[in-house]
Amino acid sequence: MPTFKIEEQDSNTRLDKFLTARMPGSSRSQIQKMIKDGAVTVSGKKISVHRFLKKGDEVSLREVKQRSNLVFEPKKIASPAARNDERKIPLPQIIFENDDFLVIDKPTGLLTHARDEKLLDQEPTVVHWLIKKYPSIIKIGDKPELRPGIVHRLDKETSGIMIVAKTQTAFEHLKKQFSEHLIKKEYYGWAI
Repeated sequence: MPTFKIEEQDSNTRLDKFLTARMPGSSRSQIQKMIKDGAVTVSGKKISVHRFLKKGDEVSLREVKQRSNLVFEPKKIASPAARNDERKIPLPQIIFENDDFLVIDKPTGLLTHARDEKLLDQEPTVVHWLIKKYPSIIKIGDKPELRPGIVHRLDKETSGIMIVAKTQTAFEHLKKQFSEHLIKKEYYGWAI
């Protein structure tokens, strides 16, 4: 059962946002469902989806099979070579770039990064594109072996603007701005 001990930098972060950041590949709505289904406890107690964390809290996750489709097990995805599909996945477009970071427009249908190391080569991601274009980025970030330069992510089926760090200093600075809610995010949706 995965457990996270809350440190000072994560105190006053909402539980669902904290877990979404720690579980790449899971959407916030999936995380919220897990919390409602009782798969998440804080210091041994079931809690509300919107609970704010405090230093010293212990966030624990367990699998709940009766109502939840949890994302702890990677879904099986055929490798790009094995999939004989002709569709072309669009590449991100660079909107702004300097020596420290770049701003990209991530298209719909492209994963930001693999959920775990077993899936690294099984589906195209923003990370693959970044490594090819900026090989030095492979050392940047909290978990560069999985998501180099990635400060935040967008779901596969979401298009939008992303900030990517090109240096560790920029990564730390941007990460702090996100955690302190200094970067404003806006979302737009369309009804079909």
